Amino acid sequence: MKKILLLSIYPKEEPSVRYRYLQYNKMFRDMGVRINHKPFIGSWIYKRKNTDNLILKIIIFIGLAYYFIKRLVIIIIYPVSYKEAIIQKEILPFGTSFLENHLKKRGIRIIYDFDDAVFAYSKEHLTSWRIWWQDNDKVEKILKISDNIIAGNDFLADYARKFGKRITVIPTGVDLERYKQESKDNEKIIIGWIGTWSNLRYLQMIKKPLIELIGIGKWKLKIIGARNIQDLKIPGLEIEYKKWSIEDEVKDLLSIDIGVMPLRNSAWERGKCAFKIIQYFALGIPAVASPVGMNKDVIDSGENGYLASTDDEWREALERLIHDKNLRQKLGENGRNKVKNEYSTKVLFPKILDVIREK
Repeated sequence: MKKILLLSIYPKEEPSVRYRYLQYNKMFRDMGVRINHKPFIGSWIYKRKNTDNLILKIIIFIGLAYYFIKRLVIIIIYPVSYKEAIIQKEILPFGTSFLENHLKKRGIRIIYDFDDAVFAYSKEHLTSWRIWWQDNDKVEKILKISDNIIAGNDFLADYARKFGKRITVIPTGVDLERYKQESKDNEKIIIGWIGTWSNLRYLQMIKKPLIELIGIGKWKLKIIGARNIQDLKIPGLEIEYKKWSIEDEVKDLLSIDIGVMPLRNSAWERGKCAFKIIQYFALGIPAVASPVGMNKDVIDSGENGYLASTDDEWREALERLIHDKNLRQKLGENGRNKVKNEYSTKVLFPKILDVIREK
């Protein structure tokens, strides 16, 4: 059986590594490939990495020192029995590319995978626990030594072509056997958003249209994941908050009638892979999103959702969907069909396998 070392910063709770590789584990095994995942940090720290508690911060700092030593050991010892490694964004969340270079010198074939514009990192996008010693050219250097590069969208692929070779665009997909549609009859229409606290700022962009929609139909806003929603509190607007978990993720998304994905228009956002929209569509949920980056590829405006740039466009699109159940069903079904044809695991897995088998 072919063995491949998968190196990521985060554990299985992180969507990037879970949806881009771990969800394919059975399919890999059936094709004679075993993926051995070695994240930098474990689940305990991952779930607490954004804590404001001083004692927890100290414990996490000590934990990071331990994980750093463990990482060095893994890179020195494990490659002895591996000829190939998939690096998901980077091996360490700080410092230079010295560990990636070490693998290359050991003769390990490197497949580099990224689904974020990690070359456009700024303090705004880094979580509070990350150490600030960072080589600004780290991603460029990793791309140059990589044998194959998998980019989550065309914007990322265009950047990679400046430095690397053998570039393949493979979006982040979902398993439609897990993402199954269910009928719903909510007392109030639910406009939903899923994401982390660091991305909650994007919801602020549609605060005005949400305020204007208060009292127009029966609806509420549901936020899955982000823990601090104080800044979004608006008199008269009902907001339901649900803590994210792997176990409840699909069930929580199923409760949504309309999905939203507002974004700014900068390099960081253009590197995003429209995964929220893909999740909504997989469950037959129409979406309204900003016309930024890959959002424009996934949404066919008026067919499976709406692209909205201005406050008026956001308000009009949401109001239309709030009032028209048949329209929601039609657009949602079209969205699911698009996922089935372009973003499902059955469609994407052969592409990943081709890269792994490439010599």
